Amino acid sequence: MGGTETILLVENEAALREVTAEYLRMKGYAVLEAGDQKEALQLCASHPGPIHLMLTDVVMPGGSGPDTAKLVLETRPGLRIIYVSGFTDQAIRRELDEQGAIFLQKPFALDALGGKIRSLLNGKDKKTEAKSAQ
Repeated sequence: MGGTETILLVENEAALREVTAEYLRMKGYAVLEAGDQKEALQLCASHPGPIHLMLTDVVMPGGSGPDTAKLVLETRPGLRIIYVSGFTDQAIRRELDEQGAIFLQKPFALDALGGKIRSLLNGKDKKTEAKSAQ
């Protein structure tokens, strides 16, 4: 399962970002890589084509994943978002659930990530409508 859509990958851990980006590229996706909120916002502003999905860590220095998503959605309102985190903070999980957000707990299998991305891009994930409407 792959595709040709463009994915904005926002992950502050360089090794994880590189592995994830390589996997997504092998699946056919175009990947824009950002190490933090500032880079993500710059890529959104400078990328001339559509960005279909943002895959972002929840906890990052310089701006959280949810904060980054709010800013990105101002200029790219139809963007689909998947959050990932190694933290199990129940308050964060509850907030993301209330937003209708898609969440994957780290560590995750790359094939599970690929399936979740494809499902979300195909509009088969029930939370898609809630997230896109925000």
